[in-house]
Amino acid sequence: MKNFDSLAYAEQLTMPTLIIDAEEEELFARDKNGLVLHEAIKDRVETKYVTYPGKHYDMYRGENYRNALRDAQDWFVTHLKGNAEGASLYKEKCALCHSNPQIRAPAFSILKSMSEEKVLLAMTEGKMKQQAASLSDKQRSQLAKYLSTGVQDPRAWETTVACDAGTASKEINAAVTGWGYGLNNHRYQPEALAGLTANDLPELELAWAQGFPGTTEMRSQPVITEDTLYLGVQSSSAIYAFDLASGCLKWVHRGGPVRSALSFARMPESNTPILFYGDANGVVHVVDATDGSEVWAKKIALDDIVITGTPVLHQQKLFVPLSTSEIAKTFNSKYECCKAHGGVVALDIRTGKTLWTYETTAAAKPLGKNAVDTTIWGPSGAPIWTTPAIDAKRNRLYIGTGENYSHPATSTSDAIIALDLDTGKQQWIYQARKDDVYNMACVSYLGFPDGPNCPENYGPDFDFGASVVITQDKNGKDLLLAAQKSGDVYALDPDKNGAVVWQQKLSDGTPVGGVHWGMAVAGQQVFVPVADPDWDIQGWTYKPQPGIAALDITTGAINWRYQAERGCKIDASTYNTTAQRHSEKWPACHFLYGFSGAATAIDGAVLAGSLNGTLYAFAANDGKPLWQFPTNRSFDTLNGVQAHGGALDNAGPAVGHGYLVLQSGYSYIKQMPGNVLLVFKKK
Repeated sequence: MKNFDSLAYAEQLTMPTLIIDAEEEELFARDKNGLVLHEAIKDRVETKYVTYPGKHYDMYRGENYRNALRDAQDWFVTHLKGNAEGASLYKEKCALCHSNPQIRAPAFSILKSMSEEKVLLAMTEGKMKQQAASLSDKQRSQLAKYLSTGVQDPRAWETTVACDAGTASKEINAAVTGWGYGLNNHRYQPEALAGLTANDLPELELAWAQGFPGTTEMRSQPVITEDTLYLGVQSSSAIYAFDLASGCLKWVHRGGPVRSALSFARMPESNTPILFYGDANGVVHVVDATDGSEVWAKKIALDDIVITGTPVLHQQKLFVPLSTSEIAKTFNSKYECCKAHGGVVALDIRTGKTLWTYETTAAAKPLGKNAVDTTIWGPSGAPIWTTPAIDAKRNRLYIGTGENYSHPATSTSDAIIALDLDTGKQQWIYQARKDDVYNMACVSYLGFPDGPNCPENYGPDFDFGASVVITQDKNGKDLLLAAQKSGDVYALDPDKNGAVVWQQKLSDGTPVGGVHWGMAVAGQQVFVPVADPDWDIQGWTYKPQPGIAALDITTGAINWRYQAERGCKIDASTYNTTAQRHSEKWPACHFLYGFSGAATAIDGAVLAGSLNGTLYAFAANDGKPLWQFPTNRSFDTLNGVQAHGGALDNAGPAVGHGYLVLQSGYSYIKQMPGNVLLVFKKK
């Protein structure tokens, strides 16, 4: 089926035309009176283009036309009108954001790729809980069924690739143990653990792939052991244990909607191998890595909490960073913005008992009304998107924070914060930018009117999204490296309360630009991905500089820089110039082409994925491209699930025991969706 923007296509036509677009489940007609919907079609409209699953007609009249119209109308009666209640609920409750190009919410076509289970979970426990609060259980079910029409059963494939008996791991030793590949967050794998170096990259081949139905985002970094790949998939609320060599499925754990990376450790005293993660509902899970059984799970007792950064284990304490989904609710002018904030919780890994809690702001209080008489609350925000870095030498934990959602601004937003490992007491703060108060009601920088919940004199949304890295300069002095959506990279002195040693600006930054998910350190270089979209930003002097740069750790000087280029011309027929977004899921030439996901370093090379779906490997010494692999395409899978790659974002490539593991697809803010796991090995 051809992908195209049916509404835009119809508006360009002057002849009588019928357009049936199964991607959007809409049927348009143009006659001499203009554009009308399917209720007015009848027999007076001739057909130029008809498309729906399994059929494609391109004609003007005759018997073929009548067959096309009859078949198409039958399909829509079954699949669209058959769930009129769900369609009506979508238009009433959801279309304002999901059919609105100015909002950073998944587009309708992306929602139509999600499983019924994932849609229901979002409405009952996830990001859409507040928006769906007024719906009954029956209405939520109708809406989920409408959006998931045609999506495969997300669990049906599991038995088709189950391993034979006797494939359980005898001894579990992990090469990839967590987000940072260690407590210092270097994201570097030496040859002994990676099993690969730069010289091996051109010899890589795709060993196997798995697809995940009803999934549009592949976000959680896996754990790689000698014989097992452990992968969390949010839409399935599951962890899958795959045999690393063959791709067969050893076991499935069903817990919560996995949001953080998976991490591996051993339980104190018993030495049991365990996996742990945080989910989209603010629950921490600990799982036995031998069979997937649950050890314990604990809900964090703060409002609107999600766990995005990865929990980190050190000396029996599990340190859990807390972010919040409240920012997504602010576009609703009736929502009382804002009350949620970030924090860190320390738990006993053996029992889940809370040892201490640190919160980035005080409890919110009512401060007044917005323009539509909705109560405004504050302070709020300062979420923690980052994975904590653990400094055992100083007994410190380092985190980075995001912006405040509402006034008053706090000293803890857009900041690097040091906490005491034993007590959670704040030791020092380095705030990179003051008064950054922003939420998703603020869209005037894109040329749209701000919503009533947008704070006065809103800021640029310059979070610290990349985790702090602990490293040493050439003289052996300890430094903390941090990077921000402003496009700035900092080296801070941990012995001088975070004093700036050097600062390097790589781009102007935007709310979705600058540095996002993570840097990698190898030797005396730090590798920094830059995401900058090619936007027109109202009132800003902005020059996008997407790419990846290598900085000298001692001085901050740029050793080399790869400047990303689109390399193709955008097809105007598939591009919404107002919203600066593609109307196709997987355009051949994508609007976004920067580097947002975390980088990963191995001996001699740095790996980074682009938002256009291509994985790149660059020589560590000079930035010369060594190898690339495009994922914006369909893939054959072991489990028989239809799979397609998309944007490469969030978790970077994982490398261990001679394998390179990549997840493709990230539909957030209208990026390219995807549902495929790709596993490479040497030929």
